[in-house]
Amino acid sequence: MRAVWQRLFCSSSRKRFEHWRDCSETPCINQDGFVDFSAHDSGDPRSWSLSRKWLVTIGTSLLSMNATLASSFTSGSTGSISRDFGVSETTAALSTTVFLLGFAVGSFIFAPLAESFGRRPIHLVTYPAYLAFSLLCALAPNFAALLAGRFFASVAIAASMSNSPGILADLWQDTARGNPMAVYSAAAWMAPSVGPIISGFMEIKGGWRWAMYVLLCVNALTTLVMLSIPETCRPVILKKRAKALRHARPAQYRELQSELEAHAQSLLLMYKEALLRPWALLFDLINFCCAVYMAVVFTLQFMLLSIYPIVFQNMRGWNKGVGQLPLLGAVVGALAAALLVVWDTRRRHNKHKTHSILEPEDRLLVGIIGGVGFPVAMFWFAWTANYKQVYPTTRPNKAKEEKNPKFQS
Repeated sequence: MRAVWQRLFCSSSRKRFEHWRDCSETPCINQDGFVDFSAHDSGDPRSWSLSRKWLVTIGTSLLSMNATLASSFTSGSTGSISRDFGVSETTAALSTTVFLLGFAVGSFIFAPLAESFGRRPIHLVTYPAYLAFSLLCALAPNFAALLAGRFFASVAIAASMSNSPGILADLWQDTARGNPMAVYSAAAWMAPSVGPIISGFMEIKGGWRWAMYVLLCVNALTTLVMLSIPETCRPVILKKRAKALRHARPAQYRELQSELEAHAQSLLLMYKEALLRPWALLFDLINFCCAVYMAVVFTLQFMLLSIYPIVFQNMRGWNKGVGQLPLLGAVVGALAAALLVVWDTRRRHNKHKTHSILEPEDRLLVGIIGGVGFPVAMFWFAWTANYKQVYPTTRPNKAKEEKNPKFQS
């Protein structure tokens, strides 16, 4: 196992460093005078073997899955949180709300840094912080400490969420990115439905602290995954290559730079651009409509975490654990949606092979299905909620199947 680990993630990086330290070959310089990747360059993440790219893709998806799993983990334990801290169950649900707010804050902080310092250093700094704040949540002496721990844990793990799409873009060409995005999106959509199921059964046996301990164990296992993910940010790799060349042969390559070094910005300018760019995109009509639609979808998804206990526990008398099991329908739907996107990717690939023009709107085929099916499925759930049969469990299966392609489109 150790040999496989080193072969995949260590030995190749060491060999590349030694190669450019020795400078046995002339580096590739592009037309602008910057160091660049040559054709089939082993240092270029897009030139890695298919197996290695898929291993990194799966590892990245697991990191995002861990983040979204943690986001909903306390929603199945609001009863014991309420009893232990003397707050209402509505107030206890803030432990989920503040985690979602932390996602927004953390993404603004860490996404710009990853483009300048690399994705791996950001992971190595933020993930230990996430583990520390998760431990604070498990040992919280009062409700304020729990909320603070949840918020800062979310800010830290948001780096994994914001880095993951960038890693996929580093690894895969545009035409080959459909299937990796299907895997990533399915993992991100499934986890919020799995979290309440685990914490619901923990609520029966041990309460919310035991649920936090289970989450800590999951986080510890995911740490191994995080450590296995190499640097994939292509500008940062080129920056390191240019630095190695200048160090090895200063007389010949004293003025050699990467594009990232030539256009380096201060942190102030970097964050100014990062904070202004989303607002510029928001005022574009298509981006605005997509943003509003996805905000509604995410809101309804997390509302279901509070609605399901009402429908299946209060109205039907199911216990805390079994009452969360209908969320498994959402897991099935996410997997079905991923298969639908895989089919659509193959359709577009076949179209590309016939030299047909691929318009950006071609990806909206599955999105159209989701746009129509989502409100129908939500109405189906609301309409059948008062009946004693278990028909509502088909709603998350279908609704998730409809929402996920829309998200991936």
